[in-house]
Amino acid sequence: MKKHLISALLIGAMVVPAFVACDNKGLDDLTRRVEVLEGAWHQTQKDLQNAVVTGLTVTSANQADGVWTIVLSDGKTIVIDTKGGGGAAVSVEETADAFIITVNSTSYTIPKVSSAAINSIVYVPEYTDQIVFLGEEGAVVNFLATPSFNASEATFDIADAREAKTRAGAGLFKVESAENDGDLIKVNLKALAAESDKDYTVALKVELKGTAISSNYFIVHVGENTFEPEVLVEPSVVDGVQLTKLDGDLDGYHRVLIPNSAAKFVQGFNLKDYLKDLPAGKIAFQLAPREDQNENVQRAYDTIAEALSADGTWAPKHRLGTDAWNSEGKNGIIIYTLADDVIKHKIFWQIDNPVPGMGLDQFLTKDGFGGGRHIEYGSEASVNLKWMIPAGAGVYDLAQIFLTATFPEGELLPEPLYLRHGDANNELQILQKANFIRGDEVLLDNDGSHFILGDSLKELVKYSRGLVWRTTQPSWASSIRENWSDEEKAAANGPCNGEILGGWDGGGDIPGLMGWEMNEKGLVTTDAYKGWAFRSGIGLYLEYDLGEQTIGPWHWFYMWFNRRVSPTGANDPDAR
Repeated sequence: MKKHLISALLIGAMVVPAFVACDNKGLDDLTRRVEVLEGAWHQTQKDLQNAVVTGLTVTSANQADGVWTIVLSDGKTIVIDTKGGGGAAVSVEETADAFIITVNSTSYTIPKVSSAAINSIVYVPEYTDQIVFLGEEGAVVNFLATPSFNASEATFDIADAREAKTRAGAGLFKVESAENDGDLIKVNLKALAAESDKDYTVALKVELKGTAISSNYFIVHVGENTFEPEVLVEPSVVDGVQLTKLDGDLDGYHRVLIPNSAAKFVQGFNLKDYLKDLPAGKIAFQLAPREDQNENVQRAYDTIAEALSADGTWAPKHRLGTDAWNSEGKNGIIIYTLADDVIKHKIFWQIDNPVPGMGLDQFLTKDGFGGGRHIEYGSEASVNLKWMIPAGAGVYDLAQIFLTATFPEGELLPEPLYLRHGDANNELQILQKANFIRGDEVLLDNDGSHFILGDSLKELVKYSRGLVWRTTQPSWASSIRENWSDEEKAAANGPCNGEILGGWDGGGDIPGLMGWEMNEKGLVTTDAYKGWAFRSGIGLYLEYDLGEQTIGPWHWFYMWFNRRVSPTGANDPDAR
């Protein structure tokens, strides 16, 4: 069974109690807790990366009350609290064969122990000094795998290689071939950028049937090595593609811009289709090291690396979620073109993303929409409990609520929305008739109950949520409780006047603490929601595979929930 939980990562820290008084001591405590959280999820990312690189598996995983406890095959335990708190955006996805943990758009896939095709691969030294001597012809290195497998069915690569007492280097060695020899697997290594007469520590990486694992480290002594890892030549592109030669600190680099390429970077294509007169030799494409990329690419580096194959195929498997093309001086994703393992081109592949220039933030603004008017979810006959938000989990489709509100003849007030302040009913009528057209294409429309994206935007929403509701300036209030008796109101822990008790200025995670959020579904309440009255500013944005874009004004209007009626027993929380 597939489980998907999305929340915030909270490790080794207590959740801040809801609705506490604000003072300097409390702010200092909160700051310290945030620092603890930040350090915790950074360490967790290191643990997850280590698990992927070293081929660890998940031996057990339990989830109780939103808390995942994941035990790895090296005995390490990782705890992820998905109920909320500060820190990084995280998701935990369990499939039949693995756990996929995503932290800030970086995904770590760790197989389950029962599905792992390889449990270990260990270097077997041939000589007592345990050193591999590598010359011009390369070297054969022996490994013992458990369980044994056919080497022709696996892929072999270098997991890590570094000169002794120096930082790790990229492209120092490569695996030329691998074959079985009795119980052993013989792997033929070739030196690339490794320097002559130096010692390196190296680990082998093996992938087989969805399982990736790394060997222990072994020492390689490089003899004579005349290999030149980089011999740059001028790239050529097909007609219609823009090629720019860079200079200064980026001398030797080029930038390639494919017109209207945003959908290609989402749906998939092949880099070779846009290059011509490729160098002689075996061509391969390689993502440049993380540290050479711009900051946006670095944040999504693992997702980008997964999308690129050596044959030039670009096929994302997850949401990129990065303005990889938008970084001053280093626009684009640096990808090397190699011929026979020699770097020939260093190219910034720039995505031609049209969304920021579409003007979607101007949706509705010409009609004076977005003036901070107030709407109440309910009816003028407010004791009608049909419009009350009950305690507990629920989903309330905001698009359907806004677009299906009716305006009876001779009346100003629609149902189910009760308009208390300003000319908010006029805004709803504008919204129900609105669309957004650019050129000959309708980019945003509605079918009478939901908003619809135009085709060019749909192409960019493959692994994303699409249209998502945003909450701004959330606050909690004291419900008037028109459906309560006087005796019940007296015990309500509040004035029962429909006014705000706290929030508004954005301090703290008010929605999370109260048990509600705005997302692509609308208003979503959880079991933690007790039926309290609250108000939230509401806006809409587009989450697409390459970024996010505001739709219309940042803040459309304010909306009240349970201001006039609320479930019996939903006493006010303490004022902040």
